[in-house]
Amino acid sequence: MEEPPNLSEHQLEVRHRLSANLKRLRALRGLSQEALAARAGVHRTYASQVERKVVNTSLDNIALLAQALEVDVAELFSSGDVASVTARPALKKADSLTERKTRRKPG
Repeated sequence: MEEPPNLSEHQLEVRHRLSANLKRLRALRGLSQEALAARAGVHRTYASQVERKVVNTSLDNIALLAQALEVDVAELFSSGDVASVTARPALKKADSLTERKTRRKPG
């Protein structure tokens, strides 16, 4: 893969972290690039381009990818294996509210 021209070492490192974490988290959840893209509401080829470090993705799209993976945005930029793979508390809370509503008896 050819790196985009005119990027600093720091910019390349940030893209590498994002790429590596997307791949790792996607694999942990058993998702294909196509499934991740569908969950995030982006095109399949765009998700591939982000993972291959080809595009300069926007913060909005990073937020969509993080939401699709049920992680905080910061987790997509963490270094090493220290990133957790737990769902965000806000998503857990929403799930528990849904669960409580479905347990109620009608009428």
